[in-house]
Amino acid sequence: MLLSIIAGEPRKAILFSIHEGCFYTALNPNNREEEMNDSEFHQLADGLWMTIEESLDDWDGDSDIDCEINGGVLTLSFENGSKIIINRQEPLHQVWLATKSGGYHFNLKGEKWICDRSGAEFWQLLEEACTAQAGEPVSFRQA
Repeated sequence: MLLSIIAGEPRKAILFSIHEGCFYTALNPNNREEEMNDSEFHQLADGLWMTIEESLDDWDGDSDIDCEINGGVLTLSFENGSKIIINRQEPLHQVWLATKSGGYHFNLKGEKWICDRSGAEFWQLLEEACTAQAGEPVSFRQA
């Protein structure tokens, strides 16, 4: 069943739709902001955690970066004693990233986790933070 409602002024229309038990909203059709249920959120967050862990297992850099997962929190520990903390905020369906340079909150936009302040992508900010804290380039992108 698909139910759609459009509300607001023509330039600020908000689209609400319910399809197969999932609730979706969009500020505009070109920038769809998806809502998901808790199970879907955890599957997506688990995918992030697995990608990070597997990338670091395969990483052949000079620095040692330890990855520890405890509940919904992933901690990256660097040789210099610094840490990066990534956790899930289930009530908001957000992923939070805490680094030496600051904290970031990410919402799922399409298939990418996007910072709600800067608009930067999760992987970009994570790579920048890891590179700064490891003292050498770190990448999570598939070759």
